[in-house]
Amino acid sequence: MYKEGRVVKINPDETAEIGCSAANCEGCKAGLFCNAKELTFLADNKGGKATAEGDLVEVYLPPKQTIIQTLILFLAPLFMLGAGFALGVFVLGSEKAGALAGFVLMFVTFAVMGAINKKRDKKSLPVITERL
Repeated sequence: MYKEGRVVKINPDETAEIGCSAANCEGCKAGLFCNAKELTFLADNKGGKATAEGDLVEVYLPPKQTIIQTLILFLAPLFMLGAGFALGVFVLGSEKAGALAGFVLMFVTFAVMGAINKKRDKKSLPVITERL
């Protein structure tokens, strides 16, 4: 999937912080409640496609990678919440213990997924394909 964005900052490690393009906000009725205008994300700037702050660039987000990251982020902790609950109920015999075990496993899974994501570092970043 290709998206347009504006370069907010160019980092020395061949990455760039990308913010929303102003064109994305035209026609939106949620302008008063929108927090997305201030959000940025990192993109790989291999080859120096983005040369200056304020450049309008096209960013490529591989669909397969996007789907996998979403599944890992949401489904793994949700699965661990259910598994922890079942483990607590069947082993300890209490729903309260099951709920506690489920939440503990869910938060541990979030921490593990965060560590894996940090280790993968630049492999999971979207790539700047061209300057517009």
